[in-house]
Amino acid sequence: MSRAAFADLTNTSNATLGKAEKVERPVSGRTSGGSFQSARESVASTQGVSDDWVMDLHEKDQADVDNPQAVAEYAADIFVYLKEREQVGRVGDYMTQQEDLTEKMRAILVDWLVEVHWKFKLQQETLSLTVHLLDTYLSKKQVKRQKLQLVGVTCMLLAAKHEEIYPPEIKDFVHVTDRAYTRQEILDMEVTILNTIGFQLTHPSGRQFLMRYVKLMGAQSVEHAALAEYSLELSLVNYRSMRYAPSHLGAASLLLANKILKVSPAWPQALVDATGYAEATIKSSAKEMCSLLQQAEKNSLQAVRKKYSHATFHRVAKMVA
Repeated sequence: MSRAAFADLTNTSNATLGKAEKVERPVSGRTSGGSFQSARESVASTQGVSDDWVMDLHEKDQADVDNPQAVAEYAADIFVYLKEREQVGRVGDYMTQQEDLTEKMRAILVDWLVEVHWKFKLQQETLSLTVHLLDTYLSKKQVKRQKLQLVGVTCMLLAAKHEEIYPPEIKDFVHVTDRAYTRQEILDMEVTILNTIGFQLTHPSGRQFLMRYVKLMGAQSVEHAALAEYSLELSLVNYRSMRYAPSHLGAASLLLANKILKVSPAWPQALVDATGYAEATIKSSAKEMCSLLQQAEKNSLQAVRKKYSHATFHRVAKMVA
């Protein structure tokens, strides 16, 4: 028996449906005008109850209740969790354990990674995670100076895979190191780093907290958040900044930006409540960041300053030159 052609199958289907249509169906009252009216009244009666949770949110989050990406309902809880989580995986002073590395070498590497990050047009979170993975690995393993750059680019590869939609390929990292390392060396280092850190890739960043604090405070100008980000990114290059928690650094960078822009009060009670930090608690770290800003122009490491001299960041680096 020959198979029916595709065109015939359609005809058969239509014929079957035609027969089925002859079956009488009971008349449903779901489409009556009265039923629609009762449904509308039911929705209206529950509208007030369903909106109660919105009034419990911070006023800045209330404006985002219709934006699913803002997750306004959970934002406050998320940052409570992040603040708890930042204590896990904190890196201490590891440089004394490194026999072949110095703080200066780390600073040179991170400065170069900032340049690579900017060249690849990666997300800001990718840079923060790169530096965290670098410090975590160096706190657990001895690294020779000849392999330090290899560790750095591999950490950026891992961070990009975690944060980016389209991360750079391994061949891009081979090229950016001027072929100092092969594709296989990067792959081998990737396995080593993942095994050493126990595949623990996620960690809160200072920028995550900063963006939250800026939102709750309300940006004072177009340069406001960019200026705080600038000081925060300078602290990534500075090894000594690691002794502060990410939320602490985020708060200190915002305090410094407020001081520079002459926002009054520089640290209102609303920010104390939002951050959990009093001004006196973060004042010393803000002063350290201020010192980094003042030294940036004459510093030999210029990647961060050049980046924030760009129009993308409203040239805030030139504001404090």
